[in-house]
Amino acid sequence: SDGPVPSDPVFTEVRAAEAERLIGLSESAALDTAKATGWEVRVVSRDGEDFAVTEDYRMDRVNLTIVDDKVTSSTVG
Repeated sequence: SDGPVPSDPVFTEVRAAEAERLIGLSESAALDTAKATGWEVRVVSRDGEDFAVTEDYRMDRVNLTIVDDKVTSSTVG
């Protein structure tokens, strides 16, 4: 059968509207919320410093921009 195998990792697709709920949260609250929801999460920019990140696009990952310990942008990918 082509169905999911029980040992397959759980794949949680993040919708843009869901990711946007993290905007305004503190960095730690956003990380905790994303992880509790089953999303991968990474900080791509903090206080104007952009970090080197991989270019792969993942529907289960949220990219956060942090300014003064607050999420100012949250995108899927």
